[in-house]
Amino acid sequence: MISSRSLAILVLILFYSQVNAQCGQNASQVGSTCYCNSGYYGTNDSNCQQCQNNTYSLQGVSNTGPQVTQFSACSYCQVGYYVTTPGTSAALPGCLQCPSSSTTINPLSQPGSISSCVCIDQHGAALSSLNNSCQCNIGYYGTPQASTTDPGRCIPCPANYTSPIGAVNSTQCTQQLDSSILTSFIQLTIISILL
Repeated sequence: MISSRSLAILVLILFYSQVNAQCGQNASQVGSTCYCNSGYYGTNDSNCQQCQNNTYSLQGVSNTGPQVTQFSACSYCQVGYYVTTPGTSAALPGCLQCPSSSTTINPLSQPGSISSCVCIDQHGAALSSLNNSCQCNIGYYGTPQASTTDPGRCIPCPANYTSPIGAVNSTQCTQQLDSSILTSFIQLTIISILL
């Protein structure tokens, strides 16, 4: 015999699946309204089409409605791409893929540069026009992670040791000069000059 609680859960599941079944393909319900899913666009939820050329849309009134076009909806670059040229009412944004082992955190709509991409490894150096590949940061060595499941990683140098950006093995870690020794050396040098 089915308990009243189990029956209530079954009714809710059936109601939920019936409500969601009313949305078109590549669409889902937000509140009481069906919208094209993120990454899609359409004049209504029954004709949702995927954004092209690595572009992306956000779910809601900006990607579903009678006035929506591919250009108005797909104004973002998907995660893993940065914007080289902004979208217009007649053109999609230019989206360029981030270098290997890096990504963007969110879909982007504003023009940027390679510095919009971040290395997946938290100890990777910041990307720039001078440093356009993921390398281990100062004080670390190794191979940066290419993905969240990749075993590669940047390893910290031992205490009181440092390394340049891009060090790949521990032999590139060099001992740091103790600041108190350096200060004493400078003071002795000044005293010997004055004498």
